[in-house]
Amino acid sequence: MVVSLDSAEVGLFEYVLTPAIMDVAWRYCCRLCKTREDAEDLLQESLAHGLARFGQLRDLSRFKSWLMSIVRTQFLMQRRRNTAEKFTIYDREQDIGCSLADLAASAEADPLADIVAVSMSRLAAEQREILSLFYLDGLSLEESGRVLGISTGAVRSRLYRARGAMRRELKRLSLAAHAELLR
Repeated sequence: MVVSLDSAEVGLFEYVLTPAIMDVAWRYCCRLCKTREDAEDLLQESLAHGLARFGQLRDLSRFKSWLMSIVRTQFLMQRRRNTAEKFTIYDREQDIGCSLADLAASAEADPLADIVAVSMSRLAAEQREILSLFYLDGLSLEESGRVLGISTGAVRSRLYRARGAMRRELKRLSLAAHAELLR
């Protein structure tokens, strides 16, 4: 299917795709994918898909969450097409993505970064995803809900449970580190 785009639509797409939104989309792709190359491919496919369907977006103020939902949908569609690889979004067994690896690599600059990366890697897939969208990508409750296709109340509930799980994991890591120091 060939989609005809007029130059005004392309110009408007480029205008609303700010560097900040591009950065959020890139980081989300990194968390979804195992490798940097896969994240780059996902971002490129998502941007092409978004540009082709840009005329369907009725409210430009929702562009960021609209684009993030395209990224998520494109990722899930790639995984469905590749039936040999059967894992879900943020699967515990998969590498947790280049952005968390980058976070762990920056531990020298910030020692807490490594602890946060390890703690997040031990959370359930749903918990990692909601924490990432809300705290790392800075999406609002409403935007996170639009990306995930759930209500704002469901986002609040998931965030509450995910924060509790993160607190427990951080406490467990803290106790383990303390016990190691006492040896």
